[in-house]
Amino acid sequence: MLIIAGADGEVSQAEMNWLINHQRSLNIPEYILEAYRTFDYKNSNLEELIPNINKADVPFNVGRALVYHAIKMSKADLEFAYQEQMAVKKAAKLLRVSDDILLALNGLVDMEESMNRTRKALIETSKID
Repeated sequence: MLIIAGADGEVSQAEMNWLINHQRSLNIPEYILEAYRTFDYKNSNLEELIPNINKADVPFNVGRALVYHAIKMSKADLEFAYQEQMAVKKAAKLLRVSDDILLALNGLVDMEESMNRTRKALIETSKID
């Protein structure tokens, strides 16, 4: 995800915060979180890392999950740069996530963002007396 979010030249603070918070919610150990902060995403490539990701033995579709979370992370700074979009497409292809599923995952993230904005507008407003 760092390579994808950093495809525009940098992993913004908002993107890094998203990753750290997401991983903390999964109880990932601090030493791994620290490794994210120092990971050299600029000199790494998806072709080398993705084959290892595909070996994960988990009860969900790793490729779809990675693409979904990469989109969410890349949008954490409220900008989904063209380079990030192209990196997501490249990762999806390497992970054998079809174009229609990629489109659906993008739509899902957009819907979630819309729902969050709606919730905030309805509930998290200042109390009017």
